[in-house]
Amino acid sequence: MLPNDGVGLARMEFIVNEHIGIHPMALVHPEKIASRKALATIARLVRNYARPTDFFVEKLAEGVGTIAAAFYPRPVIVRLSDFKTNEYASLIGGAAFEPKEENPMLGFRGAARYSHPAYAAGFALECQALARVRNEMGLTNLRVMVPFCRRVAEAEEVIETMARHGLKQGDNGLEIYVMCEIPNNVIQIDAFARLFDGFSIGSNDLTQLTLGVDRDSEIVAFDFDERDPGMFEMLRLAVTDEELAARQIIEQGRCEILVLSLGTEGALLVTADGCERFAAIPVEARGTVGAGDSMLAGIVLGLSRELPLRDAVRFGMAAGAAALLGSGTQLCRRSDVERLCKEVGFPESA
Repeated sequence: MLPNDGVGLARMEFIVNEHIGIHPMALVHPEKIASRKALATIARLVRNYARPTDFFVEKLAEGVGTIAAAFYPRPVIVRLSDFKTNEYASLIGGAAFEPKEENPMLGFRGAARYSHPAYAAGFALECQALARVRNEMGLTNLRVMVPFCRRVAEAEEVIETMARHGLKQGDNGLEIYVMCEIPNNVIQIDAFARLFDGFSIGSNDLTQLTLGVDRDSEIVAFDFDERDPGMFEMLRLAVTDEELAARQIIEQGRCEILVLSLGTEGALLVTADGCERFAAIPVEARGTVGAGDSMLAGIVLGLSRELPLRDAVRFGMAAGAAALLGSGTQLCRRSDVERLCKEVGFPESA
């Protein structure tokens, strides 16, 4: 296994989509499903379980537990479900339980669902599965992330709801984090910080809501730009002082190495030995999707090839810059990475 400090974000919806496939409320209330095909599929999948809901809890616990066990005792942060209503509706039996929304990105999603009568029973199953991972499997390295939490009052309600379902903050070291992806999270950062143990900045939704751009709409995709000056200001307000914040994370022992992408301002590398800033690699961007993933992959690849840390960061930056050259959802191309490495005087053989 490559050197790592755990998992910073595992998305629950990937496990639900790939290994369960059934809308949780369809298992709670199968009598509300009109589709005979959906009912037959559900009956086949849950036939070996005492209750249909047991299928969901077991499969979700197995999926999350597999990840947590692979990295134990290092922390694994799992984000609670953040399907949009159109995505939930595509699950088996889901159409019977989801409203049709004009803009699901701004609708019934994230933390708003967890205590709502339309999904509360489904959220209880999510919590039951995570509690099983921590309490029965003994994988106490599991942490929980709350997505798309609009208001402080909503945050308080979610934390209380989780506690009622066996996930009490602080018990056996349970930490609960929140996605910082809504302007109100930034504006009230101190209030949210008093409730949660940490944040993860969700740049896609934060960009969408800061610039007022539906990131699911192709016709306005040209206006979606995470490097917009307004976005940099929003990030600055959230982090306040990136070097100070990074040093605090290192000093708290939460990680040994921290790399922060600063967009057009380059990147920041922070270790216990100090901070180093890297200038951005100038490219004519055609898109923004995949730049972060490509940068991270480049750093990991560089480290796996035993490059010095600062060289691995530079290689990752070349991969991230290369991703900006493509359109759509493709990641970086090797030829672009090699060309950019040459341009900045970094060996392409890296």
